[in-house]
Amino acid sequence: MDDNEDLRARLELAKSEAAATRKLAKEGVELLRKTKEGKEATKVEACLLVEEKEAMEADKKNELQELRVRFSIQKEELEVEYRKQVDDMFFYGYRCCIKKHGIAQDTPNFPSDDEDEGVGDPTRGEGYASGADFSNGHA
Repeated sequence: MDDNEDLRARLELAKSEAAATRKLAKEGVELLRKTKEGKEATKVEACLLVEEKEAMEADKKNELQELRVRFSIQKEELEVEYRKQVDDMFFYGYRCCIKKHGIAQDTPNFPSDDEDEGVGDPTRGEGYASGADFSNGHA
């Protein structure tokens, strides 16, 4: 009967190995399922991150465009302000020059050809209204 007991022991061993193999197979299937779920979750997360990145890039691109527009406007305003300051400096220097040289009016007084005015006519020898004699080139 040793053969029967030996066979039974081997049968029990085979049954336990089969049970262990089924258990390992079941665990392997469960691990594969979890891995697939994790893979899907990772893919979804990656897609969300890509969409978020694209949205952020679009926002930053719009923000950069707005900054460039504001910079351009500010640059134009500064150029206008600079031009005004240069013009003001020129006119200040012009007024200082006029004052320095004792010029009373900054536009010369030239006689008119209109006969309505009550000034003398240089062609008739009556002279200019200012009393200056321009015939010899001196005022």
